[in-house]
Amino acid sequence: MRSKIQKLFLSCMVMFLLFTLLTGCAERNDWKKAQQANSIKAYEDYIKNYPNGKFVEKAKTAVEKMEWEQALATNTPGAFLTFTKKYPKSSYATQAKTEIDKLIMPMGKDGAYMVLVQGGEFEMGCNDGFENEKPVHKVNLKPFYIDIYEVTNAQYQKFVDETNYKRPNHWSDPSMSTPNQPVVMITWYDAVEYCKWAGKRLPTEAEWEKAARGGLVGGMYPWGDKITREDANYYGTEGKDYWERTATAGSTMPNGYGLYEVSGNVEEWCADYYDENYYKNSPPENPTGPKSGKFFVIRGGSWGDEYRVQKDFALRIAIRRYADPYEATMYTGFRSVMDVKE
Repeated sequence: MRSKIQKLFLSCMVMFLLFTLLTGCAERNDWKKAQQANSIKAYEDYIKNYPNGKFVEKAKTAVEKMEWEQALATNTPGAFLTFTKKYPKSSYATQAKTEIDKLIMPMGKDGAYMVLVQGGEFEMGCNDGFENEKPVHKVNLKPFYIDIYEVTNAQYQKFVDETNYKRPNHWSDPSMSTPNQPVVMITWYDAVEYCKWAGKRLPTEAEWEKAARGGLVGGMYPWGDKITREDANYYGTEGKDYWERTATAGSTMPNGYGLYEVSGNVEEWCADYYDENYYKNSPPENPTGPKSGKFFVIRGGSWGDEYRVQKDFALRIAIRRYADPYEATMYTGFRSVMDVKE
């Protein structure tokens, strides 16, 4: 009986050793393939297949180094901000912060961090969207600065304190009134008055869309053509999108120009009157919208927008909404821009 047990034990040990040996060989082979490919995808595939593998730390180090090299090559605020958000303890973090400080700076009376959006041509609109998004047309803009964050409760509080302007109604709601959450319950006129105080203005619809695209050509969203809960704050909670209402500024990943929450969180007032047919006759140089109208443009979607089908989803960059300028909702805020002095 003892002999049978010993034989069974030895058989199990042999099988275990063979399995370990074969697994180790497979892992070494896959690691060599990753090294030969020497790409972020190859190393990430290795990490995914062998989360506790022998070479995981080397693979992670390789990915971090290659993503840093990509950030340097791209040399945009969004690239450096994304890197520091993903690797806060990286050996490259100090250099990344130095590069960010060159590209993003506090400006205006509110001290909001702003980034320069270079002038030039971009494609505005979406031929696969609603009629008011058509046609896609080329627009050439002068350079401008834009807030990287939506205007926060703390910034608006400073404006209220200095001007005795009326307080927004939502400040009595603790779920939406922390200092770094975006200010909401703001009419178009409230936003304009804040911008005047800060030495800024609301973005035109064209400026907003160019900034929101972040240099990405033709994407549905600031990061590409698909959206997940990892990307933005919209209706419901799941994964990284755990906010019941508004998220604090800078909670999600920035776009290519370094703008946070440009899709989702709160929709944003623009300077332009709304005209559903404006794109059909829009001037190609620095369009500022119709000369008159009843409503003003709102862009970007909010935490209250539910995903059903992509065409209807308000977080798409090209979707155009509008509202009465006296309307103030808990879904609507704004960010401001400044002209570049010539």
